[in-house]
Amino acid sequence: MKLNSIKIDGLFGMFNYNLQFGEDSHYMILTSPNGYGKTTILNIVNSLAKTDLYYFYWLNFRTIILSFADGAKLVVDSEDV
Repeated sequence: MKLNSIKIDGLFGMFNYNLQFGEDSHYMILTSPNGYGKTTILNIVNSLAKTDLYYFYWLNFRTIILSFADGAKLVVDSEDV
């Protein structure tokens, strides 16, 4: 299942991200200063892929939405964790 986008609202209580993956892109480079959540974004994807939902218990966020090529969406809401 191909991941099309990741939308994260309220990461660390202050950052919002909307990462779009192009149809032909195989790579994405994330750049920002330290502390903006680059590694956390990778850990989010990894934890969801491994169904390690315990990771989200400690993570400060409002909503995470992963959208897939087939139209499916996975929504993780901090209220539900």
